[in-house]
Amino acid sequence: MSWEGWLQANLFCKAKCNAGNLWCSTFVFICWLIWKWRNNHIFESHFRKPNYPGMVISAAISEWNNAQLKSDLNRTYCLKLLNWMKPPHGTYKLNIDGSRNGHSGKIGAGGVIRCSNGLWIKGFQINLGIGEVLDAESWGLYYGLQQALKCHITHVEVETDSAILAKLISHTDVTLHPMGSLICCCKNLIRNFLCFSLKHIYRESNMVADCLAKESINHDYGIIEFDSPPTHASSAYLDDLDGATRQRRISVRHDDRPS
Repeated sequence: MSWEGWLQANLFCKAKCNAGNLWCSTFVFICWLIWKWRNNHIFESHFRKPNYPGMVISAAISEWNNAQLKSDLNRTYCLKLLNWMKPPHGTYKLNIDGSRNGHSGKIGAGGVIRCSNGLWIKGFQINLGIGEVLDAESWGLYYGLQQALKCHITHVEVETDSAILAKLISHTDVTLHPMGSLICCCKNLIRNFLCFSLKHIYRESNMVADCLAKESINHDYGIIEFDSPPTHASSAYLDDLDGATRQRRISVRHDDRPS
């Protein structure tokens, strides 16, 4: 069989393999992750291949399959007004976000720490080079936690609009995940706080961090810290101080709607 024929045979094979996944899907993810791990091995001196690559591949396929599921037809949508909420007295809030340019593959992260009055304590944005969105979100959390500890903060609420990151932090074992090492580093930092919480929020409640993250890919590689709101985030910051609301369309099941 020729090279092209071999590729076609694998790409269109509908036989099922482990966990009931189609071989064509499994084949694509095997090729992609082998290529990714090879690049990481060459360009990242501290990279370690997962101990159980088969499990990582299966998890990636499952995540992709879930993303391809058709929308529930028994849903409608409503508009909800959302805004950034101040933390309780004596507690600080860290908002983080990641950004990726789909054209260049450049990623960056941003974050801001504010007190219970909503006032700016510390902000940052970091250009991380090339990568994936989850890479950016995870590094954003890591640097945000570092900033909070440098400010001698002991009580902190963290908000992110990445549901995947929030889920990874709550998992007890992430050693098999491609971002497992960094997530573990974040968990080690979290142990330094007397009171800590992390929750997923919508982007409309995370606009200051969103502005910082988007601007991060426009400057040189590395981190920039802000002791006051930079120009590109000042409008969103003032809106948050005023309690301004932003609209978001949210799906609602028909049987959940009030009669």
